[in-house]
Amino acid sequence: SGSDIYAAGSTTNAALDVSGQASIVTAHAGDSDGFVTKITDAGLSASAVYTTYVGTAGQEGGLGLAVNNGDVYLAGSTSGNLSGSNAQDATDAFVRKLDSDGHTVWTRQFESPSGASVARSISVDPQGASVLDTLGLPRGKIAVDETRTVTAGSSVRAGDQFFVRVNDGPKYKITVEAGDTMRSLARKVNNTLLLKGSAEVSRAGGDGIRITAKEGNTIELIPGASGLDALGGLGIEPVRLDATKKTTATSTGPKSFALGLKPDLSIEEKLKAGTIQYQLGTAMEVIKSAYIALTKVPLNQQGPVNLRALQSYTAAQGTLSR
Repeated sequence: SGSDIYAAGSTTNAALDVSGQASIVTAHAGDSDGFVTKITDAGLSASAVYTTYVGTAGQEGGLGLAVNNGDVYLAGSTSGNLSGSNAQDATDAFVRKLDSDGHTVWTRQFESPSGASVARSISVDPQGASVLDTLGLPRGKIAVDETRTVTAGSSVRAGDQFFVRVNDGPKYKITVEAGDTMRSLARKVNNTLLLKGSAEVSRAGGDGIRITAKEGNTIELIPGASGLDALGGLGIEPVRLDATKKTTATSTGPKSFALGLKPDLSIEEKLKAGTIQYQLGTAMEVIKSAYIALTKVPLNQQGPVNLRALQSYTAAQGTLSR
């Protein structure tokens, strides 16, 4: 750590003071103890600063060492009581933190009721590692804003605006204020609609506003000036809502062709027979149209055709020509 060197391990030597250079911070407790010795490197020479023991009457060993800003962390194993409880099995793992002078700050002993445990190494994250690092998320205090204000939940800022026009009348300006929520903004819109439509809060996919025109009315949503438009930030497209036009259902079924033949056709009289001939001619044109629509190929175009449709057309033509 800079010009300081730290050595750790286990020893039965109760006077590990490097020939009197190092002060003994915590004395040897007996048998084999873990230890940490701090040495200052002066370049051409080195001097021992302190030795501190980590031990009990049992067996301790220092197996892992880490240093952060002068604080020392020693990991290892113990068969005794380092933190208030005796090892339940042969050994427990432990971690002890020492300050820059070698004094104990805290000790953690990891008991294992189902077998021996040993801490063989240790590492320190100066900022404290967590699942945030794994997820790639930043550290720091999170400012939680539980308000449902428009400005807090969107890119809209106080002073942004848009316009509402009802039935092609004058434009009414809607201005977003600092404390506005979607509910209060919906009330502002409803005040301009005058029962010609409605604005309500929508919670689908997040807070928003749903605006509809009542039957027989039109509502136009117009963006505000450049740099002050609120529609874009609210996720609303400039649009004209028209409830004055009735819509009819569109059919997606196949196109039908009517021959237009009357059920009371008769050839008993010459006049009626002439009428029938005219109607049959019209029916022939309908059949031609049906054939072209079914095959997508004009009758005078060369190339592959729908043989079944062509045979039906030919048979009908022959019948009607008689």
